[in-house]
Amino acid sequence: DKMKKIGIWLILAVMLIASTTTVYAVPTTIDFEDLGHLDYVGTHYPGLTFSATAQALKKPDYNYEGYPPHSGDIVIFSLTQNSITITFDSPVTMVGAWITAGVSDITLTAYDEDGNVLDSATVSVNYRSNDYAEVNSPGIKYVTISDSGNLWTMDDLTYDYGGFPAPEFATPAVAVAILLTTPAFSYLIVRKRGV
Repeated sequence: DKMKKIGIWLILAVMLIASTTTVYAVPTTIDFEDLGHLDYVGTHYPGLTFSATAQALKKPDYNYEGYPPHSGDIVIFSLTQNSITITFDSPVTMVGAWITAGVSDITLTAYDEDGNVLDSATVSVNYRSNDYAEVNSPGIKYVTISDSGNLWTMDDLTYDYGGFPAPEFATPAVAVAILLTTPAFSYLIVRKRGV
């Protein structure tokens, strides 16, 4: 009878620990507000790397009326190159950004790890405003934002790892506390110690 009770408590404890809540991955948005004027982005943000020429511009230290931030005071640009590359440590399924193009169209292009084009989106000239560009595909390893020699800015970079359900304990500390206080677990510990 005692073993039956222990078995029931063990089953209940295992069920409690095994019960999980499904948490969907939420897209991540980087607003760049933690950067200073002319800071290089590089590997500042965990999980992604910006090409060496990607820099921050802070309002009012640039022509912010022509190239306004989508939010806050910081935008990203490249002074010396027509494009920047953003590489993700792990592939993503979506990348988007708010872009301002001064003279010519800007193209956001997504690539897989082998350099194959997966998707692209274009922002037309929109001096003094921002337009959202987004690419979608499984396996995006890196994106480029490029044009033909135009000054452009980017803000509020958003990316998503896919929104797949990821099991996660609602409160791991509670699950452990309950397990440690179940009579079956306590009995096994006491029995092992020979008390």
